[in-house]
Parts: sequence; structure tokens; C-alpha cells
Amino acid sequence: MLVRIAIAHQAHFDLTDDIARARTAGAQWSEIAEATDLSVHQARTRWDTVPTAQRRWDVSGQLAIW
Repeated sequence: MLVRIAIAHQAHFDLTDDIARARTAGAQWSEIAEATDLSVHQARTRWDTVPTAQRRWDVSGQLAIW
């Protein structure tokens, strides 16, 4: 996925969907930044679609141990 992002970025394609899929698959902003030759801040600012106020830890998929 990161190779696809790197190639598509060099070709000036819209990466919004690819970045969202990569993030869902567990890619870190640092990996995306490296693939696109941007800083982490630049990559996150450009492609982060989740507003800061809505960012929360998703605990719905965690197994309760207590």
C-alpha cells in the first residue's frame, strides 16, 4: 500500500482513498510521510479526515478482561 501511495504521489494522483485505506490497515503517519516525501505534520494536515474533536481511542473491538 505504501509503495502504491509513493508512486501515485509522484504521479500527482488524488491519494485520499489510498491514505484512508492505509490508515485503516494500520499504517502510521510517519510511514505515509516517508512514502510521500513530506513531514509527518504535512501528511497528517493534508490527508487526515478525522476532525481533532472526534479523535478517540476505539475500544469497541477490545476484549474486556475484568
